[in-house]
Amino acid sequence: PLSIPSRAKIDKELLGVWRLDSTDEEEKPATIVFYPFNDHEFVVVSWEIKEGEDDVNLMKAFVTIIRDTKFLNIQELSPETKEDKWMFVEYSVSGDELTLRIVMDKLFRQKFNTSRALRRFFKDNLENQELYNKNDKMLLKRVRI
Repeated sequence: PLSIPSRAKIDKELLGVWRLDSTDEEEKPATIVFYPFNDHEFVVVSWEIKEGEDDVNLMKAFVTIIRDTKFLNIQELSPETKEDKWMFVEYSVSGDELTLRIVMDKLFRQKFNTSRALRRFFKDNLENQELYNKNDKMLLKRVRI
């Protein structure tokens, strides 16, 4: 991960239910829910309907901030997931809108042995668009229950 989970703070703006309603035929409607797990981490549940079947994912996540840019460190919770496998997503919240950009690993030409080294790499590449998914940003809307 980009930092140590026990030092992270819950970003209360993320808590709740978010919905991706896309007009893109390749992007299916999806729902993401952020629950506080403890003082530092979230439990994240995401689901989408693919060809009539629910695709549900359970994850844990925590926030790392690098130069005012917020990243989610996400780890899938399943028996098959390796403990050292992490996914990173840059995010921002503006009112009832959540914007997500998935970090791609194509720039990772080396293995990072420490969170500090990985964080330094992110810091050096924050403006490099190759760090992010070419499909760019996903925009989710808060669902008020």
